[in-house]
Amino acid sequence: MNLNPDLQYIMEDLPKLKQLIGIISSVLPDRHFIVDEDGYIITRFGNESGEGFFQTTDPSGKRVSEICKPSLAKRLMDSIALALEEKVTITIDYCMDLEGVRLYDADSSGPTGAQWFELKLVPLDKSIFDRPVAVCSNRNITERKLLELELKVLATTDPLTKLFNRRHMVSELENSFSRCKRYETPTTVLMLDIDFFKKINDTYGHDAGDKVLVEFSLLLQTHHRDTDIVGRIGGEEFLILMPELPINQGVPMADRLLDGIRNIKVAFEDQILTFSASAGISEIKSTDTDFNLVLKRADAALYQSKDNGRDQVNQK
Repeated sequence: MNLNPDLQYIMEDLPKLKQLIGIISSVLPDRHFIVDEDGYIITRFGNESGEGFFQTTDPSGKRVSEICKPSLAKRLMDSIALALEEKVTITIDYCMDLEGVRLYDADSSGPTGAQWFELKLVPLDKSIFDRPVAVCSNRNITERKLLELELKVLATTDPLTKLFNRRHMVSELENSFSRCKRYETPTTVLMLDIDFFKKINDTYGHDAGDKVLVEFSLLLQTHHRDTDIVGRIGGEEFLILMPELPINQGVPMADRLLDGIRNIKVAFEDQILTFSASAGISEIKSTDTDFNLVLKRADAALYQSKDNGRDQVNQK
């Protein structure tokens, strides 16, 4: 049979092209597989050592629902349907717990089991297969996720006390203010300031002051509701945001906190340091037009506590 020269040239090059594609796929960090619209994996190719979407040796012929958790299977099938219907590339990321897999050293900040993956779904033309299919490209992005988490912690956390910093607390307060206005739920703000903190620094040094701040923060971390948000907003000034809590319930909580603070004993060199704190509390009002108004009231109540002799809570 005489073939068209162009067609003969293409057929002669097909084995070379297949080999080239195989080599390129094997050195890429991604792992690829083809899935049809019903969730059946037609074939796989690429990096054989890549972990991720499936842990079985060869998933070909199996359905997505057979080899991954139901929640991930549903998310993947919804994404495949969208990619095929809209004829667009869809990118999702997900987390998996890979039993017995350690992708990072023990000294790494990363987990030994839970890993993050990015999955790209590219629809293929119907003419290539006899039914609608999508190419799925899977890549481990755990290292990137860990870096993002680390940067987020650095951006939102006070390095000494490990509480949220002022920037994050302002953001949380702004969000709470919006929710309070929208759903008409109570939100209370508590400000605390360590009494005579400058005297502690001047008498015992800044190392002692830092230790006082850390012990103070540990108490705040363990004496609040799970829904409360605690942060350091200044040198010795702290803020507790109490969503869905009216002020009449917040005041007794503040009193209990002050009682706990009085009982803190900080060992520093050959000294045992004790201290107290003053507090101001306020609730977001229906007439407030800005979240800063509740902060100003709480701050004014705090200074009233100081003017009245410290070691107490006042409300405005």
